[in-house]
Amino acid sequence: MTSSTPDPRHEPSTADSGGPTPSPVEDLGPDAPTQPSRRPGLDDHGRVKRTRAGALYAAMAALAVITALFVIFVLQNADSTQIRFLWMEGNVPVAAALLLAAVVGAVLMAVPATIRMSQLRHSLKLSGRQG
Repeated sequence: MTSSTPDPRHEPSTADSGGPTPSPVEDLGPDAPTQPSRRPGLDDHGRVKRTRAGALYAAMAALAVITALFVIFVLQNADSTQIRFLWMEGNVPVAAALLLAAVVGAVLMAVPATIRMSQLRHSLKLSGRQG
């Protein structure tokens, strides 16, 4: 049995009157942001975003530390030592000999790596043309 008296707990809404149903989030159109607004400069977790300037500052600080360590290394290893290699012979500061060995080692590692990267790049270009 239905009663014609309205239930006092039931509030009339626009849905009951046949009008549009209100949305909890107001529709602002297709250009409206889908996420809640954030403060500029912060990432999704509320932390400060990393910037190029910040990365440059960190790189410069690391370079300053490496330069200081390099100067200490050179000053502590300034004594001269005799180096013999095949038919060559000479007196060289220990620091210069060690640094020269490190540079030659880096070059010897970079050459095959560069060749391999160019091979991979070339094969990637070829596979891109076929597909």
